Amino acid sequence: MHPLQRHHESSSKSLMIIARDLPQLLSDDDLDYLNVEWRLYENETIPEEWYQQKTTSGGSDEVIKYHPVDHYWRHVFAIKNSSGTAKFVALPKLIKSLLSLSHGNADVERGFSENAALITDDRSSLSDISINGLRATKDAVKFYGQGKVHEVPICKGLLDNVKEAHSRYQVDQERKQRILKEKEAIEAAAKLTKNKELILVEKEQNLIDQRKILQEDLENASKMLNEGNSRLKAAVATKNFAGVEMAQLLIGGAKNKLDVLKTQLGDNSDQMNQLRKKLKK
Repeated sequence: MHPLQRHHESSSKSLMIIARDLPQLLSDDDLDYLNVEWRLYENETIPEEWYQQKTTSGGSDEVIKYHPVDHYWRHVFAIKNSSGTAKFVALPKLIKSLLSLSHGNADVERGFSENAALITDDRSSLSDISINGLRATKDAVKFYGQGKVHEVPICKGLLDNVKEAHSRYQVDQERKQRILKEKEAIEAAAKLTKNKELILVEKEQNLIDQRKILQEDLENASKMLNEGNSRLKAAVATKNFAGVEMAQLLIGGAKNKLDVLKTQLGDNSDQMNQLRKKLKK
């Protein structure tokens, strides 16, 4: 169900195993449609912003956050075919049922809720150590003062512990600031030593990697087209109209994907030629 598992070879098998164990949800005909729709889903062009959000931290590092999986599937289920109707029919039945299942126990969920109450908008950068400290303080107030701060007994030992904790905090903050400054100095030095040729070589490698992925996608789309043609031939021979419909879905999806991939490969070649001309200069 995770977006990054879309092209994993075990995903389709796992999905069909689960689907066959739910006969009250999916009929035999639905299973065949489900298999075809998953193949179409594998070859669908999915924008990255549907499942991940890229932001830049205070430095130059890129931070990637993933949207909730139901947010991603809402976009997938909204995909339309050329006639304007929903492209996926059987697949949403299974995915929505799986999303409705419980994914955790009450204690863990309660802990998450307490963490969410502690991490407000102005405290979103709290570390695990700080969160654990706040949780421990809250539990201590609950234990020693029945949840009321003003009823917690104040003694010399408590005050000494507070002073010691503050001293350790200051030392830790100084250490973090020192590490941060060292990191910034290293990054600044790295930027100064990076030259135009290294940047171009990196871009060239990215284009090569992109071309490999496009060629793999092209091969998969070609296989799907061949499968669709085989299914169509068999369905026509047996006058299986449902089979003809499913075969046409495969053929149409494969042809659309092939057209997109050929355009992308052409653009990739043009960019590669321009880049190599710059490298020769």
